[in-house]
Amino acid sequence: MALATAGYYGLGQLEAKRIAGEVGREAGGWREVAERMGATRRESDRMESAFSHADLERALGLG
Repeated sequence: MALATAGYYGLGQLEAKRIAGEVGREAGGWREVAERMGATRRESDRMESAFSHADLERALGLG
């Protein structure tokens, strides 16, 4: 949805894709950050659905 509405924010598609990729790379390391912050495996497993989905894969160019 963010890419589809990029024009409303004054962004072209290339810039929007660059930003989405940057955000995706940062969000892609969420599990390591959770571990460093002391989250247990069970807590990380519960958080996974917030980070691991098709939008993140698209942002990373995987989907």
